[in-house]
Amino acid sequence: MPDDLALDVLGRGVGAHVDAAHVLAHNAQYDQDHAAEQQQQRRGGRPPDGGRRAGKVVDDDIDKVEKARHGKQRADVGRNAQRLDGKRRKAVHPEIQQLADKAKEMGAKTKFSATESAEAFQYMAMAGWKTGDMLNSIEGIMNLAAASGEDLASTSDIVTDAMTAFGLAADGTTTIIKNGYSKEVSNATHFADVLAKAASNSNTNVGMMGETFKYVAPVAGALGFSVEDCATAIGLMANSGIKASQAGTSLRSIFTRMAKPTKEVQAAMDQLGISLTNSDGSMKSLKEIMNDLRSGFAGLTEAQKAQLAASLGGQEAMSGLLAIVNASDEDYQKLTDSIYDADGAAKEMADTMNDNLQGALYELGSAAESAGIELYDNIKNPAKKAVRAAATEIRSLSTTIKDNGIEAIIPEETITTVKNLGTTAKAVGASGLKVLGGAAQFAGENI
Repeated sequence: MPDDLALDVLGRGVGAHVDAAHVLAHNAQYDQDHAAEQQQQRRGGRPPDGGRRAGKVVDDDIDKVEKARHGKQRADVGRNAQRLDGKRRKAVHPEIQQLADKAKEMGAKTKFSATESAEAFQYMAMAGWKTGDMLNSIEGIMNLAAASGEDLASTSDIVTDAMTAFGLAADGTTTIIKNGYSKEVSNATHFADVLAKAASNSNTNVGMMGETFKYVAPVAGALGFSVEDCATAIGLMANSGIKASQAGTSLRSIFTRMAKPTKEVQAAMDQLGISLTNSDGSMKSLKEIMNDLRSGFAGLTEAQKAQLAASLGGQEAMSGLLAIVNASDEDYQKLTDSIYDADGAAKEMADTMNDNLQGALYELGSAAESAGIELYDNIKNPAKKAVRAAATEIRSLSTTIKDNGIEAIIPEETITTVKNLGTTAKAVGASGLKVLGGAAQFAGENI
């Protein structure tokens, strides 16, 4: 049976988590448009157009929703979200219902419960994804989570954050060329495939790659580097024991130092024959830059490699750079080829991971929760009415007793009978004690 959060999340239409986050994300532009007006109102000024005061009501409610989402009473979020301005709430509600239906569908047919699906939608909504993008991307992210063993919410957080940093639109596609044919796949699905392939072909995992992306993805995205090439560099570094945040800070240092080189860095780049740009001024791909680095470092002594690596990446990042340039040609090419051939990897790996008893049990649990949610949806309104009716009757009874005493609800004959029984019991009790005391005294004197 789903817990209270699941009932609130899905019984209301994705509810506490998704409702608040989705409303906030979809109204981000609205909030930006009215930022100046809000500041004026906070200073005590009047809005320029009285007809737009509804916007303030909505924004105040959104603030309450956001505060409640981080509080202990998460169920309050759904109630606050329902208080949004009428027209905007009506526009959002059908989308919320679509997310709720999709969460239930995923809970019924995958290893992930409807609650977990709703939590994944939360991170997509906070990243500003539209409803259609969220619905189209959830299965790819689920495949990555199942393939990697990470929980679904964390995987959704990793994918949405990294895609944003790389500048990959949620509604965009990537062209995949395989076996001589090309096809378009969603950016989220392709991103999930790349991470799954990199994690399965190098000494890292999706969680650690997500930690790496926190540090390097914004810089890599600004330089126009692809996720495939960054995943290759991350995999090569992981094979040498440089992972997670250490890999991220190392790559960030290498990229930033080479993008804006000091005299020392420029001298090392010139010695190695390396440049981040082509002759026409266009940016090289990270793959081309790694190939140039590997060629430039080839044939150098270990001391020369260490000196130039320290000059290029700094003392903290030199080990990461050496991991890239010292990898064997076979290992480098194998990892590169596997990542560039990632199409469908997440689903294939997920199917393999789920094809066992444990996977079947997970699916059973998710299906059971889905059934519980459907049951709750069907009985919640009648049950709510019954509970409220009972509460009303109890309150009425309490008020009657308080105002008129117990006589107001119990017949007078009954009260008289009880009083008489009490009097009789008292009299019998007193006489009985005297008889018992005399018998005890007689027994004591004759024994």
